[in-house]
Amino acid sequence: MHSILQEETALALEREKEALSIESKTLKTLLDESKDENDRIRAELDSKGLGLSSSTLSDVTKSFARKVKSNLQTVIPKESPGSMLKAQEDTELLKSIVIPLEEQIHVLKDKLRHTDTLLRELEARHTRVILAVPSLTSWLNGKEISQVSEALKKTNKSPETSEGETFEALMDVRYGLLLTERNELRQLYDKECDSSSKLRKELMESNHTILRIKSGKSEESSNDPETGGPKMVSCTEWNRVLNEVRSNDVSVDDLKNQLTEYKKLNEKYKEDLMNESIFRKEVESKWNDSAELHKSETDALSISVRNAENILEKLKSSYSMVYETTRRDLHLLSGDREKLVRDIRRLQEENDKLIGKHRLKAQEFENQVIELPDKIEDIHTLLLKYREDLISAKIAKETLEEKMKGEVSFLKAQIKSEQQVKESMEESLTSEIEDLKGKNQSLDSFRMEFEAERRRRQEMEGKNADFEELKRLNFKITKEKSEFQSRISNLQKELDNSVAVQTDFVRLSQSLQMELEKIRQSEKEVRWQHEDDVSSCSNCSNSFGSNKHKHNCRHCGKVFCIECLSKTVPSGPSCRESHVCNVCYTLLVSDSAPYFSIDVPTQK
Repeated sequence: MHSILQEETALALEREKEALSIESKTLKTLLDESKDENDRIRAELDSKGLGLSSSTLSDVTKSFARKVKSNLQTVIPKESPGSMLKAQEDTELLKSIVIPLEEQIHVLKDKLRHTDTLLRELEARHTRVILAVPSLTSWLNGKEISQVSEALKKTNKSPETSEGETFEALMDVRYGLLLTERNELRQLYDKECDSSSKLRKELMESNHTILRIKSGKSEESSNDPETGGPKMVSCTEWNRVLNEVRSNDVSVDDLKNQLTEYKKLNEKYKEDLMNESIFRKEVESKWNDSAELHKSETDALSISVRNAENILEKLKSSYSMVYETTRRDLHLLSGDREKLVRDIRRLQEENDKLIGKHRLKAQEFENQVIELPDKIEDIHTLLLKYREDLISAKIAKETLEEKMKGEVSFLKAQIKSEQQVKESMEESLTSEIEDLKGKNQSLDSFRMEFEAERRRRQEMEGKNADFEELKRLNFKITKEKSEFQSRISNLQKELDNSVAVQTDFVRLSQSLQMELEKIRQSEKEVRWQHEDDVSSCSNCSNSFGSNKHKHNCRHCGKVFCIECLSKTVPSGPSCRESHVCNVCYTLLVSDSAPYFSIDVPTQK
């Protein structure tokens, strides 16, 4: 019985040990496969691109160090006639060592560039492959995620595709889409930078032309001794300026159209980003709910496993106690049995001895010569003596037989009771062993469930890590997008400013042209205007009322209001203060700022 129990416990322990070792091996293989699958491409490229070069480079550097060390040890400290020859040999040796090293460095740089291009091609290929899946592109076009997952399950023939793999595929698609959008935004940003630089160049050129015109006009006005006024600009020059202004207007219109298109794209990207954030929040809430559910189930299973382990410990302790008591009882029963066997052997030997004595006595009686006495009285006494001996022997025989029968019956009853106790103990032990086997099976099932739950939890943690990585990438892409948007807004502001400057220049050119026309017209007629011929101010166009007086400019003779003739210049030998208009003040005072530098004149 003891050996059977030991064998069963040893077999159970071996089975449990084998199951645990198999589970640990499977977990290790799954972990290694996931790590290898993540780092396989980069490791292959690194091993192909840098393995041989690093070894050859280390060999060359070691040989270089040994040669330099040997050359340093063989240098002669004192000057000798062959020192120059030795120096030339050393320089040639250094050149022979350095040149291969430089070649190896160039080869390494080329291989690094090649690996970088391969990685970029691999990322682009992965993005194209993901975007080529029709079900995923339908999801990007607004299809429901449940329909997309069903389509993926139909296209994927393996029945073990889980919800996590579907989610990973969708996240890969979203990541590829964001990469393509980022590339498109970069291209648009580059185009916008090019267009803004072109616009700045055109603006600078137009500013230079206007400054050249102004400087030429001021020089002509200063070099005209007859009239003392500004010289007229040629029509070709003004046509050229107007053509440039018109071309700038066309370019501004094109930029406005591009800006509207960029605004539409920006709105579209904002909408996509909002949809992405809503989808991300839904996925986060879903995964958080599933994580909470799995956490509660894991806690419940861990509590049940702990309870089962406590029960198993109690059963083990009770089993050890029962085992010890049973072993002690069996030891005592085996001792009693040996004692009984010894008693039986002793009685058997005594019986055998008695039987042998009886036979010897009977044989002795047979062989003995009967010598009867001669007298009858002696014969009677001898007969009585033999009878008494026979009676005493018979009585001793009966008593001995009764004693032996009593001992045999007692021994039989004791053996029977011990056999019954043994059978009852065997039955109780077998029942306890069966209970322990059932509880062990239940514990095995609990352990398997716990391991499965632990694996699911590890998978969830891995997926959560991937999700966090995707969140980080999404945050980075949104940050880049916000930077692009800020740059676009800055470019838009610069474009608005340039448009405003262009419009100001157009208004200025038109007002200058009108002033030139007025100056040309004034050369053909009397400059001085009569008060009755003018009803409004020549500058601000405000009508003259009954309380508002009319004033003439002392240079051009036109009629202005008192507000428009606020500037004065000295005139005559007495240097009297004469009120002049803004245009005449600009023409008469050479070091004054132009009248259009503060505010662009309005068209009338």
